[in-house]
Amino acid sequence: MNTTKNYSLEEIQAIYQQITQNQEVVNLLNAVFHPLVLTLPNRQVVFANKSFENYLQVKHQDILGQYLGKILGCVNPQELDACCGETLYCAYCGANKTFQALEQEDQYSTECHILSKRDSTIDSFDLKIDGKKIYIKGISLYLLNITDIKNKLRRLALRNYILYKSIDSISAINLSIDFAKEKCKNKYLDNANLEIKKIVNNLKKYRIIAEAEENKITPNLSFFSSLGILNKTINKLGKLLEEDIERIVVTDESEDVEFWSDFDLLEMILESMLINALHYSKEKVLCGTKEVEERIIFWVENKGRLEEEVEARIFKPFISEQGLVTGVGTYLIKLLGEGILKGKAWLETDKKQEKIVFYFSLPKLQEDE
Repeated sequence: MNTTKNYSLEEIQAIYQQITQNQEVVNLLNAVFHPLVLTLPNRQVVFANKSFENYLQVKHQDILGQYLGKILGCVNPQELDACCGETLYCAYCGANKTFQALEQEDQYSTECHILSKRDSTIDSFDLKIDGKKIYIKGISLYLLNITDIKNKLRRLALRNYILYKSIDSISAINLSIDFAKEKCKNKYLDNANLEIKKIVNNLKKYRIIAEAEENKITPNLSFFSSLGILNKTINKLGKLLEEDIERIVVTDESEDVEFWSDFDLLEMILESMLINALHYSKEKVLCGTKEVEERIIFWVENKGRLEEEVEARIFKPFISEQGLVTGVGTYLIKLLGEGILKGKAWLETDKKQEKIVFYFSLPKLQEDE
């Protein structure tokens, strides 16, 4: 079969009909848990199982004849006005390597990392693709078994990241104590004490994230005020960040609202929102709280601009082959805020005013499960 020809929709539908005539084959493909697609050697999709359709929220009639890269929303063909497999960056794509390998081999397996844009929504895919050359009714096809490995990689990298942070702090403690022994000056002991607090804070985050990912956390509800917890969080950060804390400003229009929630989890969320803003911008960080339709909204604003690719990774720890690069704090906001406290976390940007605002809202009343 021609590996470069672009087959018409009528030709693709004819191939689809031949494949689906054998109901046993269709049932077998649909029974597979992982997303599966059958493509022609030129990358046009001729069949997708139910798991693939559910994974991408698509219908088979909408993807028949489409190139795999287009279905996944790969940004490279879109932005460079090219076809899947034809851009300069395709040489580094795991899916492209799979198609090229199957021209010579019977099977091939690799990882694939794609920045995606579908319906104006930016996302990223971290996939493992197992490709196999098969024949159905004499038609040469590539069977691609697609596994989403993002969560698996993220968990491993996340744990390593926190541990590395703890090791860094321990090293700093040892250095400070060594200086203290030689110089006998209190500031070195103060530095050691600060690093100990950072260790405790990082290890606490590690434990909470691990338990939250395994659904082992039940909210411990108590009654407190929105400004009360916001100010307490800022004061707590003051003991860890020292001079940076002076850049945080609670706006005058903030409302003090009493509500039920888990104080410790919410404090950790607010801490992550504030630290993220402080690290991203060296200017003032504005924050506040208000009540809107029986929901409490916390917000943190800082100056800056976010590139589209960076926005794609917000709330998602970004993982490279070297490990976790960024996103732990925002991931914690999403994990605890939405997964445990049933809230909603989101980001709004204004490129003209160079403004970035993180929001977190949660219901004023929560049921104690």
